Amino acid sequence: MSGFVAVSCGGGRRKMLIIFMMAVCLLHLLLQFHVLQRILVFRGAGGVRGKESAVTFRNLTPSNGDSEAKADHHRDLGNDTMIPLKWRPQVRWPLMVFSTVGRLGNCLNTYAFALSLHDVYPATVAVTQPVLKTLRTVLAGENLTLPVIDMQFQEEADEEDAVEVVEPDYLKDDMVSHLEPTFQRAVREFQVGGRRKVFLLPGYPNRMWMLAQHFSIIRASYRIRAELQQEARRFLERARHGRGRNVTFVGLHIRRGDYVNFIKNFHNCSLPGPEFYEAAINHYRASLADPLFVVTSDDLPHARHHLHRHPDVVFSDLRTAEGDMALLAACSHSIMTVGSFGFWSSFLAGGHVVYPLVNGCSKTPFMHPDSLGSRGFENWLPLMVESRGSDGS
Repeated sequence: MSGFVAVSCGGGRRKMLIIFMMAVCLLHLLLQFHVLQRILVFRGAGGVRGKESAVTFRNLTPSNGDSEAKADHHRDLGNDTMIPLKWRPQVRWPLMVFSTVGRLGNCLNTYAFALSLHDVYPATVAVTQPVLKTLRTVLAGENLTLPVIDMQFQEEADEEDAVEVVEPDYLKDDMVSHLEPTFQRAVREFQVGGRRKVFLLPGYPNRMWMLAQHFSIIRASYRIRAELQQEARRFLERARHGRGRNVTFVGLHIRRGDYVNFIKNFHNCSLPGPEFYEAAINHYRASLADPLFVVTSDDLPHARHHLHRHPDVVFSDLRTAEGDMALLAACSHSIMTVGSFGFWSSFLAGGHVVYPLVNGCSKTPFMHPDSLGSRGFENWLPLMVESRGSDGS
């Protein structure tokens, strides 16, 4: 029987076998291509329409605007659904990559500073994949258009000895003064030597006055996801029930958690506490006809303990950071204590903002007139209130 099979392969079965082997080879090539597309080492993070391409460090070329990226899809980092992206696979060297290991607020800081330096220098500004993934938990991905790289790209560039990590001065809490000099040096080095190089910029950018002239592009990029906006509106409608239609919502974010020890040990001062909450609430009671205060916190038991007696205070029950940020952003005005989460929630709300003026610190706190500057923050009011306890309790 085996001899019959061997002989018959010389006829029709041999053709079928050849076709089968060609199909297997084609399938293998397609699988390899799929794997390459799945690891996408450099891509745009843009919209729900368009194209994308897989690019490696070694085949990136200086941008000339001639070629178009190939059409394909990849999995949305936020919800694991398939969407198309678009990016032309050219780089205007040097490649300046912003990164952070911080959470949502710090990722918003990092992306905003990357946006502020985009197109300022003849260089490509990008962010790391974890930054994009965090942002897309709260922001609509189609508006996040900066290029994105992942660890494989960085590792490949590192193998070519083409990565320079430029750290901020963490001990002095100086997260920004090195940025523009680094951009200037990077551009100069490429113009003189022509060597492709990646500059990795980690840290926690924290001097918000540098963003003031870029607010329009930041607001255009920072759009809350539609489903989170709907969830926030439903909460506010429930809170409004029985109070009339003239309620003005004021978001109040109380940051505690790890910040209790951080501000004590690093800044040598204390968190704003109940005295500040009361003063900020009374400020809006005096200026608004019918305010309703919407409280979110990473320590809701603390917030409830100090504010539950007020009939014009409600507490968030949304249980996620992105839900709380969307809720605060849906309010007309804001009160914040410390931290980048409260800052961006207040910024996105767009109204008046009351924040604590914390004095006597060894380093300038994140929320301080010296950190904000005067331009662009005219509606931000600092209130000086002393806290009784060293932890702001």
